[in-house]
Amino acid sequence: MTERRKFSVFPLDDNTHYLASFPIDIDFVAGLGGVSETDGLELTSVSLGSKLPNGLLVVQDGRNRLPNAPQNFKLVDGKLIKQLLRQWL
Repeated sequence: MTERRKFSVFPLDDNTHYLASFPIDIDFVAGLGGVSETDGLELTSVSLGSKLPNGLLVVQDGRNRLPNAPQNFKLVDGKLIKQLLRQWL
């Protein structure tokens, strides 16, 4: 089994300190693999329309396990990131 990768979160202020980290796990119901390795990610909190009003996190995944295929990109609704930040702050 592939080791889970976690993404660390730091605020961008004068008191920059570690807040927490989170994985992007496999979702068997949706048929989506988790993130096992990445060459990069991008995050925006700008509204991307009615389906993504809180923005989007895009993560490159080097090994796609579900289905078994070459690299792809995982998309995480900004609403989920916002909920995590509220828990941590």
